This record gives sequence, structure tokens and C-alpha cells, in this order.
Amino acid sequence: MKSPLLAAALLVSVLAGGVAAEPERSDLEITAEFTDAGAIIKGNDVMVDGVRAGSIRRLDLHDGKARVTFSVDAAFTPLHTDATAAIRVVSLLGERYLDLDRGSPSAPVLEDGAVIPASRTQRAVELQEMLDVVDQPTGTALAALIMTFGEGMAARGQDAAAALDALGPAFTETARLLDILGGQNQLLAALIDRSEPVLAAMGADRGQRLDRLVAASDELLAATAAKKPALDEALRRLPTALDTVRSALAELSNLAGRTTPVLASLRPLTGDLRQIAVELGTFADASGAALASTDPVLEKARELVAAASPVTAELRAAGGDMQTASRGTRTIVEALPEDLSNLLDFVRGAALASAGHDGISHYLRIFILATEGVVGVVPSPGADPATTGTPHTPGPLPAPGPGGSPALPTVPPLPPVGAVPADPTGAGDAGSATGLTSEQERSLLRYLLGAG
Repeated sequence: MKSPLLAAALLVSVLAGGVAAEPERSDLEITAEFTDAGAIIKGNDVMVDGVRAGSIRRLDLHDGKARVTFSVDAAFTPLHTDATAAIRVVSLLGERYLDLDRGSPSAPVLEDGAVIPASRTQRAVELQEMLDVVDQPTGTALAALIMTFGEGMAARGQDAAAALDALGPAFTETARLLDILGGQNQLLAALIDRSEPVLAAMGADRGQRLDRLVAASDELLAATAAKKPALDEALRRLPTALDTVRSALAELSNLAGRTTPVLASLRPLTGDLRQIAVELGTFADASGAALASTDPVLEKARELVAAASPVTAELRAAGGDMQTASRGTRTIVEALPEDLSNLLDFVRGAALASAGHDGISHYLRIFILATEGVVGVVPSPGADPATTGTPHTPGPLPAPGPGGSPALPTVPPLPPVGAVPADPTGAGDAGSATGLTSEQERSLLRYLLGAG
């Protein structure tokens, strides 16, 4: 017996400790604003979910609105910022109460002393207000309507029931339509708000603007109907035009694909464009001053050109003589052998071999060489002019002398320096610079070159 009693005592002590540990919650005092508080008075009940949760503390008037301050028991807290309040009627006797909705749990908590704005409060319509609407002659008309409706429905209850049964599906569909429209209240309100300016504009000036719009639309449709063949032709050509545009866009895309690598390769150069522009500006600034200073130079050059004009005129006058002299020089150059360097080497060797000196004086060594074909170059004294220029075949060389060298034959003397042998036959080349015939020139060259 001791054990159950001890356990019960411990349980009671634990519960008492838990109750003592829970903090006490105090009542809240909230104020609700109403545009019309009706006949609610101090001391009326505050109901939450049909249960009394507090009472009305006081009534005030602030900025044309009724402020109802009430208390809420802590057991019905917390209240939230979207809480609503409505003044309702308890009975036909006219007693009122404040119906309080605590709000959604996801909203912030409403603190003590908070105010519920008038946008979240309302008041129920009273029966007297409805009766006040039905005044004369409205009451008489309503009574007549009710009496007429009763006379019409007399002995027709079954017909009315059948009509109601037939209208049942229509009422069901209407209820569904109203539910759909109820879910689209916000959309319908936005549609009405947006339609109102349009309707107001259309109704302005007694519909004259709308009449002008209709007239303009009529003219537009008439013009469109008159141009129907052209429109049909344009629509017929539209596919071809679209194909052409599509082809052009394809080519443009291909060009863009080819241009992209080029632009990518040019991208490294674009970074230097700014520096190039700066350098070009500096160069332009410097060249401006330089170009400005060229005026004296140009003036001096103009004077030099004017002074050189007479010389140029004289050179132009002497151009014909210079051309003739150049042709003669060309003839001399063409007459020279192709191996001119060998000829000059021969002259140099001959000069070295024919000159010398001893202890007393310089002397000149002269060797006379007889070669076949030389006789025809220089005529012998007493020779027949008719045979001059004819090659002469010499006889055999004489026997060697005492020193082992062949004895040199006697050679006729050469003509004086600068004397040009006359051409007895008159067949000399008039265009030759030496005055000799071609055969004589060839014989002289063979002699100089040692060709024999």
C-alpha cells in the first residue's frame, strides 16, 4: 500500500511543479477601428470561435472612426496581424457582440495594445435597416409583388416543383460558373479596371469618337477590298520572296562564319589602334609645323627652277647633236672585240716587253712580228693600189740567225701616226669610225690578237 501512495504523491508533486514552472499569460488589450460601430456598448462580449473570450472595455471616437477597445483572455492568444473583427447581432432584441478571428498562424503575432484597422473590420446589417429600406411607395410595390406572386403560384405547387427539378442542372452549372468567377475575382476586377478607361474614351463626346473610329475602319476595309487583287498577287509572291530572303540569310551566315576567323585574327591588332592613333596625332602635330616651314624652301626651289630654265632650253637644243654623237660612239663600241680584256692585256705585255733600262739610260726594245694577213692592212711602198687590201701569202721564214732566232724580214714602214690609209677602191665603209673596210678591220684584229 505504501508504494502506490508514494507514487501518487510523487506524481502530484511533479504535476504541481510543472504547473508552477509554466509562465502565467496575461490578457491582451486590443483596439479595433470601425466606420460604424452600430449599437455595441461597453461590457458586450468578445467571441472567438463561438466562445466568450473577453469583453468590450471602452468606446472612443478618433478621426471620424469608432475605436472599440476590448480584452482577450490569454487562453485565446496569440492573435496575428491579419486578425479581423465584426460586430454581429445576438438576437432580434438588438443585443450585439464582437466576433473576433485570430488570423492565420503564419502571420506575425499581434502585440498588446495593437490596433486592427478599419480595412479588416465590418458590421452586420440589422433587420431595422432592411425595414427602413422598404418605405413608401417601395413597401406598397413589394406587397403587390408578393400578393401577385402568391396568386400566380396558387394550386401550381406541383408545376413549381417540376420546374425547380428541371432547373436543377441549370442551377448546378450556374453555381459552378459562379464558383469559377468567384475564383477569378481578381482577374475580373483587373479586366474591369482596364476596360473602364477604354469605355470612358469610347463614350466621350456622346460616342462621336466611336463613330469616327467605325467610319475609319469602314474606309480601311473598303480600300483593302479594292486592293484585293494586288494583295492576292503579293501573297502569291510572298513564298518566293521568303525563299530569297532565306537564301540571303544563309549566305550572310556563311559570310559571318568566314568573317569570324578574320576578325579573330584582327583582334590582337585592335589593342594597338589607340596607340597608333595617338602616334598619328603626334606625327600630325609635328608635320604641321614642318609643312608650315616648307614655304621658304618651296619659294627657293621655284627660283632655282626658273634659273635652270635657260640651261634646260640649251640642253633641249643640243639634244639632236648629242644623239648623233651617241650613235657614233655606239658604232665604235660595237667595233671593239668581245674579248677586249685580252686585247688590253696584250698591249700591256707588249709595252712591258719592249721597254727597259740599264745603268746609263732607258732604252726601247722593239720587235717586229710578221704575221699572215698583216700585209693587207698597211700598203707597201710602190704597191699597186688596185691590189691594196688583198691578202698576201708570205713565203717561208728565213733560216735562223747566229743566236738561234729567225732573221726578221724587212717590213715596209708604217704610215704616220694619225694618218688613215685611203681606200683606193672607194669601197670603204662610210659608217665605220676607223675609215677602213670590214676586211681590213678583221685583218687588223687578227694581227693584234695573234690569230695569224
